[in-house]
Amino acid sequence: MKTRKRIIDQTLKDHEAICGGPDAYSPIIEAELIKRLTEDVYFTCEDFDYFDVKCCTAACESEPHYEMFVVTLNDGRRAWVCCVIRDILIRRTKKPQAPGRKAKKRAKLLDGAFDGERDSVAEQLPLATRQRPQMRRSSITV
Repeated sequence: MKTRKRIIDQTLKDHEAICGGPDAYSPIIEAELIKRLTEDVYFTCEDFDYFDVKCCTAACESEPHYEMFVVTLNDGRRAWVCCVIRDILIRRTKKPQAPGRKAKKRAKLLDGAFDGERDSVAEQLPLATRQRPQMRRSSITV
């Protein structure tokens, strides 16, 4: 597991080693990582070495700030991983359960309350604000 700061520092250090030092692209990399890494601690590809797969070099080495993924694990923790590890984790992550009968019944009730029935007040409002025609009185002579 790595902290957010450690991931950012390591990515910048690797980039600067390739470029020979900080360059105009370094602040862009840092800003992108700050935007994408919102949690304090992440699992990384090294934490999943028991999968016995080779990590994607484009994601892990070349441009991790664009190519890496944040994956939410079943227990709610986050992982910062390449596409190879992400694909394995997605297969192992539980899919959200389909709503049960109780939830479907509640949804149907709410649907009926808001969409299914006519709103009688809204229908009557234009009638109440409309001018009523005045009745003419006829004069009756006897």
